[in-house]
Amino acid sequence: TVKFKIRIISQSINLNLSDNQISVVEGFSTLNCLQNLQIKRNRIGGNGLDDVKGLLECPSISALDISDNHI
Repeated sequence: TVKFKIRIISQSINLNLSDNQISVVEGFSTLNCLQNLQIKRNRIGGNGLDDVKGLLECPSISALDISDNHI
């Protein structure tokens, strides 16, 4: 299982993590300005919705594309 932890500038508004073999979404607590997130075509969902509960760390997201995963 590949886990992807995000450590980038906290002022990011748009983030595209598509096609990265990500299996768990976590580490979003410092991305307070993030509005648009694309994480399509990864490996998210093997553990059900637990794999995306890290999205709750970033309530500023208004557009999410999580298509073509295992959810």
